[in-house]
Amino acid sequence: MIHARQLRKAYRDGADEVRVLNGLDLDVRAGEFVAVVGPSGSGKSTLLHVLGGLDASYAGEVEVAGVRLNELNDVALARFRNRQVGFVFQSFHLIASLSALDNVLLPAFFDVEAVAGPRRKRAEDVLARVGLIEKKNRVPAQLSGGERQRTAIARALFAEPKLLLCDEPTGNLDETTGGEVIELFRELHRDGLTILVVTHEDRMSTAAQRVLRLTGGVLRPSGGEGR
Repeated sequence: MIHARQLRKAYRDGADEVRVLNGLDLDVRAGEFVAVVGPSGSGKSTLLHVLGGLDASYAGEVEVAGVRLNELNDVALARFRNRQVGFVFQSFHLIASLSALDNVLLPAFFDVEAVAGPRRKRAEDVLARVGLIEKKNRVPAQLSGGERQRTAIARALFAEPKLLLCDEPTGNLDETTGGEVIELFRELHRDGLTILVVTHEDRMSTAAQRVLRLTGGVLRPSGGEGR
C-alpha cells in the first residue's frame, strides 16, 4: 500500500537548514495498521503530508496504492487525495456552520465522480458506521469532542479510501472519548482498511500491529509492538 524510499525533506530556519526527513524508508502492506511515534517536532506530520500528497516538496520516491506521487501534477494529486486517501487530524477541521451530515458530504463537492450512488445515502451510511446517524443534523458546536472526531472519521471514509492517514487523532480527547475513537480504528482495521497513524501517545500506538519510531529523520522499530 505504501512504498517510500530515501525520503528527504528540509526546512529553512533563518540561515540554517533543518533536516526533518533524512533518507527515510517505509513499507506498509495493504490491510496493515501501523503507528509512527516520536516527540513533537520529530517530523511525524511532515511524513504524513508527504505520503498523503499534501506536500510535494521533497526528494525521494513515494508510491501509495499503486500510484507514484512523484509523477502527478497538482490536479492529479488533488484527485488522488480525494479518492484514495482519508485524512483524520487532531483538530477535526469541521465547518462550524454545517451539520454533521453536510460535513461528511464535503468530499463529494470536490469530486462528484469519486462516489458511486446517491451521495446523501453514502454520507448517512458512514455516519451510522461511526455511531452518529441520530445526530446527523447537529452542527459541530452541538457535538462532544469525541463525536466531532467521529464525524471527521466519517468524512474521511466517505469516498471509500484505500488508506486512512491519521495525525494525532486522539490528541484533543480525554481518556474515555479517546478510547472510543481508538476502538473505532480497531474495528475499521478489522474490516480491512489500511491505517497509518502518527502519534506521541502510548494509548494510540498500542492499538497498532506495528510501531515505528521516527528519530533523526529515519524510521526504526520501536521495540514495542502494538497489540
